[in-house]
Amino acid sequence: MTYGKPYGDFSFLRILPNINGPPGLARRLYYNVWEPIVTYGAPVWADAMNYEKNRKIIKRTQRTALCITFTAYRTVSHAVLCVLTGNIPINIKARMLKESYERMKIYKSLAVEGEVIDRYIMLKEELDDIRKKALME
Repeated sequence: MTYGKPYGDFSFLRILPNINGPPGLARRLYYNVWEPIVTYGAPVWADAMNYEKNRKIIKRTQRTALCITFTAYRTVSHAVLCVLTGNIPINIKARMLKESYERMKIYKSLAVEGEVIDRYIMLKEELDDIRKKALME
């Protein structure tokens, strides 16, 4: 984790003032572009979120992006912005991405041995049976 400039330079702040900026969907689009950029490589750096200093840096950048998205004042807290915009705090999202990556890694290692593939075929057959029964009723 670098301690220089936080993720995203927010150079688009000039075109997105808090009042009379683009409509809500355009603002939401900016956030939906920003978030994948920040969470890129999250399985690698998610453990760095255990340190308060790193959490503070990443929360500050997310709060700035959410302020732009929601057209809120600077004084609105990070937690309130996450609730109002319906977004997960970025440090929690990074941890979730890491856990899903770990599960996928385990799944792929099991799939090589064939256990998961057999189970998948069995579950797919059960699902097909359920669908057929539902269509008949």
